Amino acid sequence: MNVKLKFTKGDLLFVVLLLVSIAAFVNVFVLMSQYSSGTTDQALLMSSAYAEDAGSKFGKRIDMIREKTKSLAIMAAAAEDMETLIDFFGDLQNDPSFGTYIDNDIHYFLGDKEYNQQGVELTTEDQDVLAMRRANVLATYGIIYKTISPCVACYCPVAGSELLDGIVVYYLKETALSFADDLDADKLQYASLMALCSQNYSGAHIITVLADKTGTVKENSSFLDAIAALTNDVVPIALISTTLDKGVTETQSVRFNGEQYVLSIQRANLTDKGVYVIALYRDSEVYSSSYALVETAIITMAVILVVLFIFAIYFVVSRRRLNKRIEQLSMENPDLHCPTVRYFEREAKQLIAQNRGSNFAVVVSHIQHFPYIVEKHGESGAQSILKHISNVYASSLSEGETYGHIVDGEFALLMHYSDEKRLETRLTSIYALARKHSEGDGMPKDYDLKMLFGVYKIDNYNQSIQKMVDNATSVCDMPARTDINQICTFYDEAVRGNYMRRAEIENRMEQALVGGEFRVFYQPKYNLDDDRIDGAELLVRWYDPQTQNYRSPAEFLPVFEENGFIAKLDRHIYYTACETLAKWISEGKRIFPISVNISRVTAIQPDFLAYYTKVKKHFNIADHFITLEFTESFAYENYEYLSVVAKELRKAGFLCSIDDFGTGYSTYNVLKLLDMDEIKLDKFFLDKGAHTEVDRLILDSVITMGKKMKLKVTQEGVETLEDLELLREEGCNVIQGYYFARPMSGNDYVAFIERFMQENPILKAERELRANRARNNSQG
Repeated sequence: MNVKLKFTKGDLLFVVLLLVSIAAFVNVFVLMSQYSSGTTDQALLMSSAYAEDAGSKFGKRIDMIREKTKSLAIMAAAAEDMETLIDFFGDLQNDPSFGTYIDNDIHYFLGDKEYNQQGVELTTEDQDVLAMRRANVLATYGIIYKTISPCVACYCPVAGSELLDGIVVYYLKETALSFADDLDADKLQYASLMALCSQNYSGAHIITVLADKTGTVKENSSFLDAIAALTNDVVPIALISTTLDKGVTETQSVRFNGEQYVLSIQRANLTDKGVYVIALYRDSEVYSSSYALVETAIITMAVILVVLFIFAIYFVVSRRRLNKRIEQLSMENPDLHCPTVRYFEREAKQLIAQNRGSNFAVVVSHIQHFPYIVEKHGESGAQSILKHISNVYASSLSEGETYGHIVDGEFALLMHYSDEKRLETRLTSIYALARKHSEGDGMPKDYDLKMLFGVYKIDNYNQSIQKMVDNATSVCDMPARTDINQICTFYDEAVRGNYMRRAEIENRMEQALVGGEFRVFYQPKYNLDDDRIDGAELLVRWYDPQTQNYRSPAEFLPVFEENGFIAKLDRHIYYTACETLAKWISEGKRIFPISVNISRVTAIQPDFLAYYTKVKKHFNIADHFITLEFTESFAYENYEYLSVVAKELRKAGFLCSIDDFGTGYSTYNVLKLLDMDEIKLDKFFLDKGAHTEVDRLILDSVITMGKKMKLKVTQEGVETLEDLELLREEGCNVIQGYYFARPMSGNDYVAFIERFMQENPILKAERELRANRARNNSQG
């Protein structure tokens, strides 16, 4: 009887899986047979490789310390005198290339004497440093407890200097220990014990524990004592001690309590001493790790579906937890510890929904010139200001109101609203609180806050909170261009139009600069003392090719000053003017001195002085030919900074002027504290007041004071012949204004100079005025 066997697909799959499993077991058996021989040698090789990896990474960190010390020594050798050397050492703390590593201490040697970084002679008691000094080679020594915290000493000889012949730099312990972050976790797990030790007179002192499966080893203790606590065998302890005394790198097998271990002592560098990576591996653990890999391969096929299922569950749960955590983080600013704008949007939406019968307004507060605040006070100072403002909002808002930080110096607030006057009064009170702070709260000492508020009265509760915030944001900085005493602007369509124009300006400004749309104009000035052209002030004009006309400076300059673009524009105008002057000189044209406006943003740029000096030298502009004009408001708020800068500018051949003098700041303070060459009187001095006699008395006193201080006195805004006559009588040196000349292009300015040299229009006008007066008197 014949029997036919029938196989289903399931049977075939089972057979295939069985064959695969058998093959896997056979393969593992072969591997186990191979691994069963020479386990000690394999453990030794593997342990040595693991320890060498740690020692190599530690050695690279020590090499980095050596290279930094060598670089520092080369730069120190370049010092020409002791003052430069001491300044160099002092500046290193602010140098990110060194300051974050150094333990605030550098010593240097000359002959048999040692000095600290302030140049004070020291009595050296550190034998390790003296040993490196005697060896006179680039080297590091262990962990030295020089200060409260331990540090790494690195010595480097110096050649070619009469001031020093060697330096020793003390680096933070963490600088050397940071190598632990780069260690391979997979390799580190095999170590029964791994520690970074310093070998000194007291033995192998543990600096840090990198791995410890015993859980008993502590930092700042003896490594030999730690080994002794784990075993009664004195042989391996003596072996470790002997190896450390030799100062060599070594890996060998040892036995503890009848079990085989691999001991590896890795020295950081052949020329250095004192610090080692010491590791202890149990043979069975190192070998069993390899065996575990084979064993895992055997069972992988059997459990793969379970693992995938567990992984899927874990992934879903972890994902939900992660999303929840992200949601929590998005609700609180981690730096300011205050609600974020996302939290504000959620809370505002709920509050509005729960109080449909109430009137609300969304308010956006805006700190003026926030980038300037960051430049002046640093990130930490700016953050202290924001924390202070956040605390003010938290304590000032009522129940049913909320707030959140948007970005930089902007916050969003949801506030109850009844009428504009009450809300504005309330915001004014909050602003007053924001400008005050108590001593010792971490705020900058010269903190002076200027804030503006944009208000959107909610009239459409169906629109998104983000849209409401956008509406308030679009008007929050409008008072800066309208009324300096106004801090609140309420949103309406007309104001929105201004916001759209601002957005259009910011979108086009970079392209306009590249495309040459910003052009230099010249407004001539007239010297009353000598009846000649005194020079010209450089002004910027924006030619719009879309309208084929010039845009008003009042439209775009305030925007540029706030967003920082004015720094680029100032440099463009200055460079273009110097380039044009050089061109005119080469063409033999008649030229006169120029005045250049410097915005507050430009003045505080780190390379301000270097850039303006470099351009002047590049185009070979004569000294005292360029006057840099700083506004009185900037001079008052930054007189300490400007005092230093002005001295350097004058050394570089520039003249310095205070622009808009007399506009309401402490003018006498500015004159007392700053060494200037010129004051430019604001048009305010020519405006008509309640009494003509008082107007003239004030003008006379300011001009007289300026001349007695040997300052050139220039009056801006001269628009009539009567103004000119008054200023001539009062002894004003220079006038500038539409009466003499309006701003003009470069070609028109050259033509203006030629016409002036043929006939002086000022003298002509004054002659005609005197002739008319004479005729009137004769007829009378």
